[in-house]
Amino acid sequence: MTKDVRWADFCGDLEVRDCERIINKHVDEVIRKARKMLKQMLDEKLQAGSSFSFDDEELWASLWLQIKADRRCIRMCGENENFAKNEYARYQQDRFFDAKEDLKVLFRETKLIDFKTREKVQKDEKCNPGEKPVTLKAIEDVLAFDARWHALKDDKLLRGRMLHEYCGFLQEQGHVDSIKEPSRPKAAKMKIM
Repeated sequence: MTKDVRWADFCGDLEVRDCERIINKHVDEVIRKARKMLKQMLDEKLQAGSSFSFDDEELWASLWLQIKADRRCIRMCGENENFAKNEYARYQQDRFFDAKEDLKVLFRETKLIDFKTREKVQKDEKCNPGEKPVTLKAIEDVLAFDARWHALKDDKLLRGRMLHEYCGFLQEQGHVDSIKEPSRPKAAKMKIM
């Protein structure tokens, strides 16, 4: 870069360390924008309910045929399939993390799950050992109406473990008092004459 004429014009008054910092910041910004465009492209190409697996060679082969000619992929990856595959793996990991966070939000939004849920499930298990607890069935039936519950349909054990951990968290937290409006005395009504 020091052979480039623009380098001398740009960095003439700056120290080399400051100039390198500015250029590194610019390169990071370009990479961030390219990854954002690649993510948009992959969102378009992958089906909404597709697996989070990045080891699926068949899926990758069909996807690579679709994206390798796209300018968004060429800008980020060039012709390097291994680099593109690594970016795809990163994309899938981000999707999986987002799906888990969305599921946690769904649990918080579900009014049926509260601090007594774990006790109810344990009571149901004692009454009918070997069967799925009625309380848990009711919760899963309610959650089944939301797409965020189905996003992790491939990993039902993880989904169940997350629900169990959330119920445990609420049990440890205990009863949370409802938020009350700040109490202040009402102002006297004005009489209009």
